[in-house]
Amino acid sequence: MKRRRAKAARMTHNSTKMANSSAVTSNAHQDSEVENRQALVLFAIVLLFLMCNVPRIALNTYEVLTLDQFQKNRDNECFVLPVWVQSVSVLSLTAITINSSVNLLIYCVVNSAFRAEFLARGRSLRCSSSTPSTSATTRTELKECRPGTKTGAAQV
Repeated sequence: MKRRRAKAARMTHNSTKMANSSAVTSNAHQDSEVENRQALVLFAIVLLFLMCNVPRIALNTYEVLTLDQFQKNRDNECFVLPVWVQSVSVLSLTAITINSSVNLLIYCVVNSAFRAEFLARGRSLRCSSSTPSTSATTRTELKECRPGTKTGAAQV
């Protein structure tokens, strides 16, 4: 009888160890997936940054290389920027703006915690901006604003 109890206790102990071991392995796997996802986001953001800033770097390099020519011809008023410089300048400004905008989209698509916080702050901003700004409006009234209502407690 004692042997059976001891054997049952060992089996319970062993199954608990196995369950804990598999939980640790599962957590390690999840941590690895999170790290891989974060690395992918970082890589995407750096790649996008480089792609969007290369036109500006090319223009800056051109400006440095032609500075002497520009200074010589400035007095004669005969220095005109080539068409490609004007075109790449517009492209550069557009690419830098796109870079800033797409970073937000990358974070929202890939990171669910960022997306949830972003949406929550957007809702609270919407609620607080639609509340009339009078001296009677208090922080308490703003906290009572719920999704789906425009002015929360200020509605009467």
